[in-house]
Amino acid sequence: MSVALTVGPLFVPRIDGISGTRRSICKKKNHHWFGFNLRNGSVLGSGRLVKPNNICCSFSTDNDPSVQQLNDARIIYSVSPALGHNKESHPECSARVPAIVTALEKNELTPKFRGSQILELANFKTATIQDIASVHEKAYVFGLEKAMEEASDSGLIFIEGSGPTYATSTTFQDSLIAAGAGMALVDSVVMSRLTMSQHQETPLTLQLALH
Repeated sequence: MSVALTVGPLFVPRIDGISGTRRSICKKKNHHWFGFNLRNGSVLGSGRLVKPNNICCSFSTDNDPSVQQLNDARIIYSVSPALGHNKESHPECSARVPAIVTALEKNELTPKFRGSQILELANFKTATIQDIASVHEKAYVFGLEKAMEEASDSGLIFIEGSGPTYATSTTFQDSLIAAGAGMALVDSVVMSRLTMSQHQETPLTLQLALH
């Protein structure tokens, strides 16, 4: 049974009736789109509109990592630490993700120790405001962006109605980076699933993102 695990945002915008992890479907010769069924793990044919509970992804075969790297990996992860979240005595602190990365190193769960079995996505693209606005109200997105002006002046603000959540001057950009990491992971897992035989397992994915 294949498993996909992410700790972080998975933004799935809708594009002309198609659900996707990218803002637009690429139509260049070296780009492809395909559907992936979340219920049974089957891959849908290209060019088909997908039903609910399906995700479509677009990717470029020219981008790293290579398909072979994705197929070889048993764990795929990305790191988005948000070091600007530095309020003391709060769970969302800048030390959280580095501590997780240190634990991975200590337990030899990194490419350094496991080679091709573990893959870190390091060169993912930052999500755009349009990506986020595809799954959230634009007023909400622009409101958060505007709130960053206040955070820049005061250094730290608390978000009302969301528990003890706070924001700093870097929070909005950190969120876009974390969203980009999540989108890259989904694209990578689905691309790998498309190219692997039915007898192979889909890699487990772990995203380390603080937002």
